[in-house]
Amino acid sequence: MSNKGGRRGRITEQKAATILMEHGYNVSEPLDPSSSLYDFIADNGTQTIKLQVKLARVRKRYYEAKLEHLAGNKRMPYVAGSFDYFVIQLPGTDTWYIIPLSVVLGRLAISLGTVGAGKNKVKNRFTIYRNNWAQLDAPATQTKTTSHPVPPMTFSFEGHGSFAIQ
Repeated sequence: MSNKGGRRGRITEQKAATILMEHGYNVSEPLDPSSSLYDFIADNGTQTIKLQVKLARVRKRYYEAKLEHLAGNKRMPYVAGSFDYFVIQLPGTDTWYIIPLSVVLGRLAISLGTVGAGKNKVKNRFTIYRNNWAQLDAPATQTKTTSHPVPPMTFSFEGHGSFAIQ
């Protein structure tokens, strides 16, 4: 990652930490971030969760979030148990996606919807996680044992109806 990319990533992490603290969490970072697969530990007094923070990027007309880490020089998906949630910001917005790792396990990237409010705006399968900070407050046993199925993807085309992919 370039220095510019590293700086943007660090700013995104600080924004996420601020939001978590506003929601009553104490936020801690690993002493050696290079040896950890998570960016933060957030503790609200009843549970502790591990979070990986990402800044999405604009790809043509949609937002893409890379869900990978480097192992040597190879891009790898995160494995179960690495952390509990991805916290992903859409660039230039106050929009965040708080997605359980179990929902996107094994993926290297996901699309988080179209840029702007064009005619053919896609309601993506991750909409239920948009700005859903409250899900972090679920009891720890529920968070760690509940399956998080990926909901169907719905495409809506103005004046032309819609269809869903299961």
